[in-house]
Amino acid sequence: MFGKVNLSESEQEQGILIPAPAIMEENGIAKVYLIKNGKAVLQTITTSKTIGNKTLVSSGLNENDIIVTNGFINLFDNANIITK
Repeated sequence: MFGKVNLSESEQEQGILIPAPAIMEENGIAKVYLIKNGKAVLQTITTSKTIGNKTLVSSGLNENDIIVTNGFINLFDNANIITK
């Protein structure tokens, strides 16, 4: 038996992988809370796909951004953040 296989290079998606529970939706728009200068900053993001319990963010985040991953239910934009 013989077979022929054609493999094509697919372009890898670029982005930042973050925990899926860190993302919340507001009117169908994905958002996360960033910590900047001791304040919570609500940031709109674009997601491309979910892999297990992680989501690939294709835009809206930078490599060194710090995101809130839990305890943000009562958080609001411009709230003071105390890190431990």
